[in-house]
Amino acid sequence: MTEDFGETNRYYTQERFQYQVALSLFNSKNLKGKVLDVGCGMGEFADMLRIKGYDVTCVDGVKRFTKETEKRGFNSFCVNLETQNLPFPNDSFDIVTSLSVIEHLWNTEHYLEEIRRISKKYILLTTANYDEIRYRIKHLLGHFGNYTYKSRHKKFYTYDSFIDESKQHFSIISRVGYVPRLGAVNLPDCLHRLFSVRIGILGEKRD
Repeated sequence: MTEDFGETNRYYTQERFQYQVALSLFNSKNLKGKVLDVGCGMGEFADMLRIKGYDVTCVDGVKRFTKETEKRGFNSFCVNLETQNLPFPNDSFDIVTSLSVIEHLWNTEHYLEEIRRISKKYILLTTANYDEIRYRIKHLLGHFGNYTYKSRHKKFYTYDSFIDESKQHFSIISRVGYVPRLGAVNLPDCLHRLFSVRIGILGEKRD
């Protein structure tokens, strides 16, 4: 039985920050090939990639999401990302995307290793950045605890902890942050830590 990963009230929208971050990384490296979207949700990013001509397969831990993406013509698989292996051989996809999924999981070691295993070359991940200045202010004012308990997130990544954990599984070749009013931008690390509400990394599988 799969869980909902805190996504019970999820609705379809292409306005999420992580999509802009991911598209910026796609465009910056002109990525080509077959894509697997892990944690596809309602299929927003898969739709965005399909319009651009990509062949996209979808995976999610919520059955109603995979049913929805199947209705729209995607090959979709329901997998518990905490405990189950992805149902594909090694090196099955040129690009594996997983946008703002890692923070919803406890067993991120298993999740990252499975993504690395089935990727032929590229891995693209995003997450929220809890080093961003508004979270620091909430913490200083004594409100951060209330905020985190209401969140659907299980882990609270900072810019540095996200990169440090990811690079144990693959080499990071590019990073982009989403800054309100500026959009998806490439900044020095010190500015990403303070101002990027979402962080995206593009990794390359090591031999």
